[in-house]
Amino acid sequence: MPLDLSEAEAADLAADLNATYDTYGEHGPDVLRWCRPAVPVAARRWKPAGTIDVWIRDRGEWYGRVCDDTGRVRWYPADDLRPAGDPPVEKAS
Repeated sequence: MPLDLSEAEAADLAADLNATYDTYGEHGPDVLRWCRPAVPVAARRWKPAGTIDVWIRDRGEWYGRVCDDTGRVRWYPADDLRPAGDPPVEKAS
């Protein structure tokens, strides 16, 4: 691994390591799922949000890591995401 990473490369590596490991070690397949290739998604009010590249389960809930077109990374609860272009789904009351 090169020792002279650019700031963007270092940020990408840190994001991957943060997704792969926690305090106790490496996440297993029951907690971590990679999306390769990344998938375009819409968020919350069903506006394009970017691409999702990994899902992590924390305290029984799934969260997706989404990178927008500026490179900003945000975590969204699974209920706030859907594949880009899909129509909204109404929840049963």
